[in-house]
Formats: sequence, C-alpha cells, structure tokens
Amino acid sequence: MESEYEEILHMIDLIVQEHAELAIRVGRLEIIHRLWVPGTVCKEGEEVFDIVALRGDRTQSLPFSTKQRALIDYLARYKVGQTASQITAGMNIHPFFVNHGKNAKGMGKFKCRINRTSLKVDIERLRKIGTAGFRDLNLIIDPFHFVESIKTEKEVRYRLRAFVKWKHLQY
Repeated sequence: MESEYEEILHMIDLIVQEHAELAIRVGRLEIIHRLWVPGTVCKEGEEVFDIVALRGDRTQSLPFSTKQRALIDYLARYKVGQTASQITAGMNIHPFFVNHGKNAKGMGKFKCRINRTSLKVDIERLRKIGTAGFRDLNLIIDPFHFVESIKTEKEVRYRLRAFVKWKHLQY
C-alpha cells in the first residue's frame, strides 16, 4: 500500500517538474482586465488593461499597445493555432473584442480592430516585446516558443504558448 502512494507522489512530482520547466521555456503571463462588472468573468465591455510577465514573485509590465493586448488575450483564450484570417474573423465578431472597453462610461470603446494583412507584423511585435519583458526578469524565452508559428503546406497558424492567468479589476 505504501509503495502505491510513493509511486503516485513520484508521478505528481515529475508532473510538477515538467510544468515548471515548460513555464521557463514559454513564459507565464497575467492578463489584467479592468472595467469589470462583479459577478461576471471576461464579459464584453471590459478592457484588457495590462499584460504582465511573471517569474516567481517578480513581475514585469509589458508595453503592448491596445490592439496587441487584445491580440494576446484572444490567442490566450483559444489555445489552438489559428490562421490570420481566423484570428481576424474571430476578433472582429467576438463580443468581448467588438465592445472592448465599452464599460468606460462616456469614453467610448478602446479600439482593437485587427486586419489580416498586418497580423504577421503584429505577431512579430508580440514576440519582440514579450521576450524583452521576460529578459528583464532574467528569463531567456525563444520568441517562437512564446508565440508559435505552425506552418502547414498552405498556411501559417499562430498560437500563444505562454501559461496565462487572468485578473479582474473594477475600475
């Protein structure tokens, strides 16, 4: 009986170690939404306020534009690789992104429209800013592990590989 528990604990220990090693290779992010309505989670009208790189108890705010923050949030929600056309279509119809920041009374929406032709440039900027932020935390992240390009015969799909958690602020 004792050896069964030891075996299970050993397996858990291995899984925890693998998770920690993978987090070091792809990075950990915290996506902060503001203009949150209590009792809801990630609803339209919120704003992607900040994206923070994490390492232990240290954090580094990443200087993404509004559009780039929204793109990171979108890629984090959908962990499967998507083409530029799929990402563009998804962000331009998903209520969260269409009404991004709408809860800021009197301020209108914070535009985060994205188009297919500029997406490749946006992805390169995400890689550059993200890896620089992790470097400030003394983590060397391969840009192509941060945002992965999955090449098929006819297209490229993009996928965010970082581990992500969300935080919500009312103001």
